[in-house]
Amino acid sequence: MKEHAENLAQACDLTWARYETMSSSERLSDAERRVQKTARKCHASAEALLDELRYVTEKQKSNDCMGAVACVVKSKLHRKKIERIEVRFKNDQQELQTILQSEILSQNKAKKYLEMEGFQNVDMGIQILRMSFVICQDP
Repeated sequence: MKEHAENLAQACDLTWARYETMSSSERLSDAERRVQKTARKCHASAEALLDELRYVTEKQKSNDCMGAVACVVKSKLHRKKIERIEVRFKNDQQELQTILQSEILSQNKAKKYLEMEGFQNVDMGIQILRMSFVICQDP
């Protein structure tokens, strides 16, 4: 779980950073802002999960007998918190994945439309219209 959370936190950082640099150089679309916002949420969930996991594992490392008993009690209390954070983490991860898949599908669909013969004919028609407009305006 720890490795998965670390990997996702890193991936979210990279995704967020990519859109952050884009937003400084160009205006982001609504979908891109949504990806950036969701990546930020996902990163926060991953970091919260990592913090809880660190807290529990650090307490388990002590060799003190009383510390071990206290650790068991605290672990049970923190287990519910970890489970809640993990659910939020998985939801954020799923939301980010869905948004990214939707973006990929939209881009693929747009590419297919551009490759269709009808769109090539429309482009040719626009060029012919443009040429006829230029010819009509020449004195």
